[in-house]
Amino acid sequence: MQNSETSDFSWITLPASLESLEPCRCFVLEKADELRVPSEIVSKMELALEELLVNVVKYAYPEDAPGVVEVGCSASDGQLFCIQVRDYGRPFDPLSMSEPDRGLDIEQRPIGGLGIYLVRQMADRVRYEYAEGSNRFTCCFSCE
Repeated sequence: MQNSETSDFSWITLPASLESLEPCRCFVLEKADELRVPSEIVSKMELALEELLVNVVKYAYPEDAPGVVEVGCSASDGQLFCIQVRDYGRPFDPLSMSEPDRGLDIEQRPIGGLGIYLVRQMADRVRYEYAEGSNRFTCCFSCE
C-alpha cells in the first residue's frame, strides 16, 4: 500500500542488480521528459539516482539473497520533480550519517558517505523513512 505522498508516483520494479541501473535510468528520464524537466535538473537527478541505486544493490540485501528495487517518479505542478527509491532490505537511514570530512586527503577518508552527501547537495529536498518493511529514500528537485 502506498502512502498519500507517493500515491501519484509512477513506478518501476526491477531486481536489485547492476543490470537494473539502465532500465531505471531510462524510466526516470522518460518521466522527466514527459514533464519537461529542465536539462540541468535532469543531470542532477541522474547522478542522484545512480548513487541511490548502487547503494541498494551493494548494501541493502545479503549477498546470497535476491532483492528488488522500486523507483517512483512524481511531479507537482511542474515545480518539483521527485524520485523515490525503495528496497525491502536491511533498514538503513543514510541521512543519519555525518557529513564526510572533505578536508582530508582521499587516502585518509573513511569509505562511505560521500555519495549521499552529493545527493543531499544536488537535491532541493531529501527524506528517508522506513515504512511497511521498506527503506524509502525520496529526493526532490525544483524545476523553477
